[in-house]
Amino acid sequence: MKLFASDFDGTLYRHNEITAADQQAIAAFQKHHAFAVSTGRSLTGIDFAVQGVIRFDYYILASGALILNAEKDPIFIRTIDRPLIKQIYQRWNDLPMVFHAKDTVFTLDAPLPMQKHVDHLSQLPDQIYGLSIAAPNEAAAKQIVHFINEQYGEVMHAFQNRTHIDAAPAGCSKGNAIRILKQAGFSSCEAIGDSYNDIPMLAAADVAYTFPHAPAFVQKNADRIVESVACALSYSL
Repeated sequence: MKLFASDFDGTLYRHNEITAADQQAIAAFQKHHAFAVSTGRSLTGIDFAVQGVIRFDYYILASGALILNAEKDPIFIRTIDRPLIKQIYQRWNDLPMVFHAKDTVFTLDAPLPMQKHVDHLSQLPDQIYGLSIAAPNEAAAKQIVHFINEQYGEVMHAFQNRTHIDAAPAGCSKGNAIRILKQAGFSSCEAIGDSYNDIPMLAAADVAYTFPHAPAFVQKNADRIVESVACALSYSL
């Protein structure tokens, strides 16, 4: 049995939808193999977008800080201490920021439909898996990622997804999650992603896919350039 892991935003979820072709290809693949979603999102964020059209075999959430099985039971959890969350928020509270805890996303700003509002960081649940920051541009996002990794690398690691930054506990990444799931006895693992934060996952996979529109450096870390998840799965079957 193989494992195929797919990034979500910009990869499986494009233009606010999952195409019928991708849905059909995933269903065919799952007849004999396992399909995982790998994302910086929370479970609520995935469920909100997917609307039940796909039942994933594994959920790699919060950039690998939380891994769930098909029944949505946790099989791996890592958290970030609240004082560190407070330091990050105080430094960049002028930028949109959300916090991943329990199964959802919390914000001190006006919440989106899939988010919950809190008035103060003290109201966040005890288990905080990570946070996400929206930078004004790619250059600013790169600077924030560099700062976090330089200053807090022993306890937190940041990943750039174009203009967004996802931060997770040190040692956690989409790539580490793939290595954890490999221990379940899969014969091989393949993965697809479209941005810088997917590179650890592409590196951990036996076969890696990305898109023609992905940054050049991401393409250099892929074995095949494809147009869609369905196209990648056609090579995998």
